[in-house]
Amino acid sequence: MVGDGERIQFWEDLWWGDQPLGVRYPRLLRVVMDKNIPISSILGSTHPFSWNFNFRRNLSDSEIEDLESLMRSLDHLHLSPSLPNKRSWSLSPSGLFTVKSFFLTLSQFSGLPSVFPTKLVWNSQIPFKIKSFVWLVAHKKLTKTDWVPPRSIFDMISTNFNGFGSSKRGIVLWQAACIALLWVVWQERNARIFEDKTRNSENLWDMIHFLASLWAFCSQVFKGIPLNVIHLDWLAACNSNGLA
Repeated sequence: MVGDGERIQFWEDLWWGDQPLGVRYPRLLRVVMDKNIPISSILGSTHPFSWNFNFRRNLSDSEIEDLESLMRSLDHLHLSPSLPNKRSWSLSPSGLFTVKSFFLTLSQFSGLPSVFPTKLVWNSQIPFKIKSFVWLVAHKKLTKTDWVPPRSIFDMISTNFNGFGSSKRGIVLWQAACIALLWVVWQERNARIFEDKTRNSENLWDMIHFLASLWAFCSQVFKGIPLNVIHLDWLAACNSNGLA
């Protein structure tokens, strides 16, 4: 936000419109005496402005047209000499920077839903490299495999599987199974392309089953339940007595 204009560079800083004026009017920038001159030195502090541009030479016809356009665009600008200059964050109604406003804007550009299961991914008892992998997949930073996942990772993980029930254990196990599926398919894809190795569907399912069981076993909601019990029967582990 422009106050007295003492510390904002007229040509180089972004203070009017969506581009620095030096980028918007490059022909004028090439002929000014001082490219780092502050706003106050060119416009003064009151309206009408003083327009002290200090060009190195007489302007050409095209440069005069640019100058006219620039002056017209600034004609309705109002400086506040009694107030200091301050930065304003355009993505937030308050003008203050917030991580939430920045994240929501990035999500819109990347095609992600505005709410990503961040707590699930980063707080789960899953190896860090696999958490990072899921994050990259969600942001579409990895090469697509022949297997086509749901519309988004959010849809896949947030879908409730009724067979596991709505308990915390059922939710954790389903989400662990989804992540295990992504990870195993990605590993199999790489093995086939780079190592010319192939596992059959039974071996792939065994690995998905084991990883999901292991990660669920490491979670707080499955505390006290042996790994072999979880691995043997997912449904029984989710719906047993003492269900979380």
